[in-house]
Parts: sequence; C-alpha cells; structure tokens
Amino acid sequence: MIYDIAYLLLKLICLAVFRLKVIGRENVPKSGSIILASNHISYLDPILVGVSSPRRLNYLAKEEIFKNPLISWLLRKLQAFTVSRERVGPSAIRNSLQLLEKGKALLLFPEGTRGDGRNLLKAKNGIGIIAERSGAAIIPTYLQGPEKVLPRGSHWVHLHPVTVCFGPPLLVSPLSSASEVGKRRAYGEFADRVMDQIERLRLHADQRPEVSV
Repeated sequence: MIYDIAYLLLKLICLAVFRLKVIGRENVPKSGSIILASNHISYLDPILVGVSSPRRLNYLAKEEIFKNPLISWLLRKLQAFTVSRERVGPSAIRNSLQLLEKGKALLLFPEGTRGDGRNLLKAKNGIGIIAERSGAAIIPTYLQGPEKVLPRGSHWVHLHPVTVCFGPPLLVSPLSSASEVGKRRAYGEFADRVMDQIERLRLHADQRPEVSV
C-alpha cells in the first residue's frame, strides 16, 4: 500500500516537475527476475528509475541512511535494504539472491557511489557476482539530468529535464567450473561490460525513440 501510494505521487511529480522521459521501456521484461543496473549521480536516482520502470523494484540503500528509525521504517516499506557503500557484502548478496529467486526486479548501482554526471566510474564486482549466481538478466540503465536536479552538495531541488534510458538485457554465463581467481576475473570483466553498455546508452540517449511512461 505505502509503495503504491508513493509510486503514484512521485511519478506525477517527476512528470510534471522534471518532464520525465523514458527511452527503451520495452527492454524491461514484464516478468521474471531482472537486475536494473544504473549509473548513479544523485540521491534522487532510485526514485527516478523506480517511477520509470514498468516493474515494482527492490532497492539497495547505503547503510548510513538506516540509522534514523523513522527513515529506516519508510525505506523498508518501499522495499529497500542495506548495503555498504564500499562493497556489496554477504548479507546484501544473500538478500538480493533471495529476491531474484522469487522472480523480483532489483535496482543496483554498479559504481557503488555517486559520480559527477560526466564520466562513469568503474563498477564493483558485486554486479557480476549477483548476476552469475542468480541467472537474472541485467538491464543497463542510464540516467540523464539528475545531477542538475539535485547537484552534489546542494540542499535544494532545481527544475531540470530528466531522461531514463533502458538498454537490451545482458546475461552472464555460469562459472561453476571456474577457479576462484577465474571467477573474480570474470566478475570484473562482466562489470566492465555492464558499464560499457551504460556508456552506449549515454552516447545515444538523444537518438533513441522515446517511449511514454
């Protein structure tokens, strides 16, 4: 109930205030386990991706936010759970896999922290670990504009158009027979591949056909 009410209100706000546009919405499967892998440039990113997705999403949120009991309660109602900003730890991986086993949709930020909106950061290996163990499809996702809406260090929201782009799904091959060193290398390579696809979305954001939300 709380998720549905928040979704409706926030979607109306994003459409009216930020002129939200969605590109490639047809690339998000309507069923089955998926991971939306997005660049990260603003605290508003989870909201913007959430209202753009045709699927109800589960979120990873940095553990510092959960220190406030009221905010912690609200975030959990909005289907968020904790993750360290430094790395995706065992509990975050376990929670992610449990959700994906149930056919849920999960939003991850492979970079692990916010970028500047101009250059993508190197992805952490966690995206590769979760993708390989779950078998879930990865949907590369690119956000354009949130860094102008809520600039780093600012406490005020600015009016600026926002575009959310979804790319074609990616799959990672099982690594059951690989050594631990081989797995770590493969996770890193897959994480780089995800960021390459997000970079492609960035370069072609203005050339892809728009899909209404």
